[in-house]
Amino acid sequence: MNIIHNECVSKTKVAEEDITNCENGIFKDDVKLKCYMFCVVEELNLVDDNNEVDYEMLISLFPEQYQKRALSLVESCKHLDMKEKESCQRVFDIHKCSYAVDPDFYFIF
Repeated sequence: MNIIHNECVSKTKVAEEDITNCENGIFKDDVKLKCYMFCVVEELNLVDDNNEVDYEMLISLFPEQYQKRALSLVESCKHLDMKEKESCQRVFDIHKCSYAVDPDFYFIF
C-alpha cells in the first residue's frame, strides 16, 4: 500500500496532512485530496473503464471478519456515487460518508 500511496501523492501533489486529517473526520474540500482518493481505488484496480467502482471487489479485499461491516458501509454510502459527478468527487463523497457512518472503521491509505 505504501507504493500506491506514494504514487498517488506524487500524481496529485496532495499534502500528507490532508490525508491524515481524514482519519479524524476532517475532509478538506480540495481537488488534490479528492483525486488522491480516486487514484488509490484506480491503482487498486477497483475502477473499470467507465470510472465505476467495483464495490464487490472492494469488499473482497477486506479480511473475512470485516466484510460484513464493509458491506454495510458500502450499502449506506453507495447512493452518493452518482454518475453525473466527476470521478474524484464521487470517491471523496463515499469517503466522507464512510467516516460519518462508522468512524471507528474508517481508514485511508
